[in-house]
Order: sequence, then C-alpha cells, then structure tokens
Amino acid sequence: MAEEFYKNISTLPIKVGSINQAQQQFIQEFLVNHPEVKHILETGFHVGLSAATMLAVRPDIIVTSFDIFWFDYTRRAKIFIDIAYPGRNNLIAGNSINTLPTFFNTFPSYSPDFVFIDGGHERPIPYIDLWYILNHVRPGTWVMIDDYCEEHGSQGVIEAVNTIIKDGILTDAVAYKSHDRGWVFGKRSEVPLKATDLTGTESINTLLRDTESHYS
Repeated sequence: MAEEFYKNISTLPIKVGSINQAQQQFIQEFLVNHPEVKHILETGFHVGLSAATMLAVRPDIIVTSFDIFWFDYTRRAKIFIDIAYPGRNNLIAGNSINTLPTFFNTFPSYSPDFVFIDGGHERPIPYIDLWYILNHVRPGTWVMIDDYCEEHGSQGVIEAVNTIIKDGILTDAVAYKSHDRGWVFGKRSEVPLKATDLTGTESINTLLRDTESHYS
C-alpha cells in the first residue's frame, strides 16, 4: 500500500516541497529505535509524505495532522493516505493558530509521544505553533522542527527555534542539514514557557484577519 500511496501523490500538481529522503530516513530510523512512540502530532500535512513516512514504520502508529488546506491537492492526498493507512491519520483543517488551541482545549488529555513541526514559516506563526504545542506535551516528548535553515527558515523558523532553545524549553537539541533542508531534533524540557502577548486573543484575531499564509 505504501508504494501505491507514493505513486498516487506523484500525480498531484505539487507546488512546494516536502521532506527529502534524508529526513524520511532520519524519522524512520528514529521510530524503529523507539517502539514506545505510538501517537504523533504534526503540523503541515501538505501531500501526506511526512505522515506516510511515519505510518509506514509500524501499524500501531497514529498521526494527528494539522494543515491550513491552502491547496486543493491536499484533499486528494488525504484520500490517498486513508486508502493506504485506513483509520490511522486524523487531519484537522484550518489555520494552526486557531485549530491548535481549539484541539488542545477539546482534548485536554491528548499527549503525543513525538511532535513533527512543519507548518507556517513566517513570523510569528512558527513561534506561536511551538508555544501552543510545547505547552501541551509532557516533558521528555521528542520534538522535530523542519526548515531550520536559511533556505526555508529565515522568515521566522530559525528565530522561533533559537528562542525556545535559549529559554531552555527544548533540550538536547541537535541541528541537522541535508542539501537545502535543515531540521532540529530535541526533547521538551520541564521548563515552563513564558507568557507572551503573541498568543493573546487580540494578537491572534489580528493574525487570523490580516496575515497571509506562507503558501501564497
């Protein structure tokens, strides 16, 4: 079924890139070596490549994805992944600065074992996504943040990641690079996140009204 999924998404009119082969291998090796990881949260479903990479490792893995649904082909990719891995991907559509807090308020006991972040790239979206997610995961939760590189992260990802590392929120953080892709891998520490005006109601409403997606 995995081969059929990759064949199907190769027919889609994809406009922006997904994770590369080095990242796929990194994620798969991590999951093979950590069989305790079963529930995964990701931001940025796009064409389902990262979700499929994780789901293909073991049948007990469930991925909950968040995506802005900017492209029509994302809907088709969701159908393809449900055919290949039925019942194992939950996809929440909408702007993450709205859907993430709504999700965590609705399911307060949800606690992923691994988080893969590859959502909005323009400041302050990357920091807001990290703030919401890292406020709702257990200390010790594995975290991977994509696009920690000048090629794709200079508009907000690098800044957001550097902030949470400096504040001690992400510990044991290691940066990786492959071609034009970079990512950071670490663990959620026990340090609480500082309150920020960026996640206040007024700021969020302004972003929802005025900020264009990085996909535009």
